Amino acid sequence: METTILDHFEVTPTVTAFLFTKPVNFTYLPGQFTNIEIFVPDCDERCNKRNFYLLSIPSDDFLMIATRHGVSRFKQTLEQFTKNKPLHMTGPYGRFVLSDDPSIPAVMLSGGIGITPLHAMIKHAAYKKLPKPITLIYANTAAFDIPFKKDLDGYHQSDMNFQVFYTITGEIHPDWKGKTGRINEDMIRNLAPNWEKREFYISGPAQMVLSLKKLVADMGIPAERIKSELFTGY
Repeated sequence: METTILDHFEVTPTVTAFLFTKPVNFTYLPGQFTNIEIFVPDCDERCNKRNFYLLSIPSDDFLMIATRHGVSRFKQTLEQFTKNKPLHMTGPYGRFVLSDDPSIPAVMLSGGIGITPLHAMIKHAAYKKLPKPITLIYANTAAFDIPFKKDLDGYHQSDMNFQVFYTITGEIHPDWKGKTGRINEDMIRNLAPNWEKREFYISGPAQMVLSLKKLVADMGIPAERIKSELFTGY
């Protein structure tokens, strides 16, 4: 199906978001992704396609993605596109979606650009006013480079069922008041009430996700209550 670029803007110094037209009859669930194909000069069939998780939610009249800046020819080409540039997309794909069951609260663990599918789930829950407690613990390297922090803080203020906690893994600025270090067992136990009864959604760089999946499993969370998505090449 065809779509066109509506706009793009800087989210942080290292992340850019893109808005696209929403094709007629395109339906999806928060947390799913789409495959975008663009023309990249002198490119084979593999370097001109990328999967992107949708930041937008079904009630939006546009589609939105975000990507961390990189050296790949795909990203460099995409960032040069102007408004109304046509693109080809397929999808949606993926089963990393939020359970609407309000009786099962959620813990979300994320790092960096891995926030994109979780952001969509959180936005959707806030829009639908789902009575589902959600606690997000979100790790980033630097306090000035936390994608969608303003949005997440807004959901935290407007939705009594949503809590967000940030942790910085890199150099700590003297003004930083949040957590520090990688997400660990103590953070989960202290920040997520009744964590042992919750379902877990883990999204981020591959090594981080694999490590946190093992940690959560070792804490006694059964496999059926652990959902995860690995980000590679972002």
